[in-house]
Amino acid sequence: MASLGDRVVVGIIPCGDCSECRIGATNLCTTYEEIGFTRPGAIAERIAVPKRLVHRIDESVNVDDAVLVEPMAVVWRALTRFGLRENLNVVIVGDGTIALLAAHLVRRFGPARVVVAGRRAAQSSLAKATGADEFVTDVPDGSFDLVIEAAGTGASVSTAIALAARGAMVILLGLPAHGTVIDLAPDDLVNNVIVIQGSFGYTRRSFTEVVEQVNAGNRTPSFVITHRYSIEQTESAIGALRGDVADDEPRGKVVIALA
Repeated sequence: MASLGDRVVVGIIPCGDCSECRIGATNLCTTYEEIGFTRPGAIAERIAVPKRLVHRIDESVNVDDAVLVEPMAVVWRALTRFGLRENLNVVIVGDGTIALLAAHLVRRFGPARVVVAGRRAAQSSLAKATGADEFVTDVPDGSFDLVIEAAGTGASVSTAIALAARGAMVILLGLPAHGTVIDLAPDDLVNNVIVIQGSFGYTRRSFTEVVEQVNAGNRTPSFVITHRYSIEQTESAIGALRGDVADDEPRGKVVIALA
């Protein structure tokens, strides 16, 4: 329970009463809200949220690690929705914040190999910092037991499915533009026993589990932060998000600090 003056984080704001919330699927809440998406205030100096959703961050935690709780919860929910065995060959398609956090968190499951397939060579240092074994800027050779798509385009989804080995799981974390379609051969999915998991947001449980890991010092993902701006530099921060960075400059999480 948080007290006055504590540092806290809060994620999705579910109603807590609908049929989905009652079974723990708070990411499917029928009146789902989230600060910065459906509710304004993501960079406000003050904001009010239901106290039941507030999670205390321990004083020992670097605030930069706390900043990454929300995107980590997105990845954690996808990785823990179904059981993952050890020694999987893993590829992450994409090299943005979610992709990098996926490479970082999947290490908790004892993979045999983790490859990050991105677009910009400058992201190589960030990919290596996650613990990935390899970073490539082309479609990697071979097939993989776990494929995580985190680029959010039709082409990247097609690539992800094509990289799946027999019996593989493909997790779709990216969000292509509404109406995006791809060619898909259903018989290949059936014959190769491919599981395709779409994953949106996170449940209250997965958010809590990530907070617990951060408070315990088990997750320190602040290395993903590459750009920091003041509130007066918001336009520059948005430009960095859109890719207004030098070709040889890595770009991970962009942070706007109020102080």
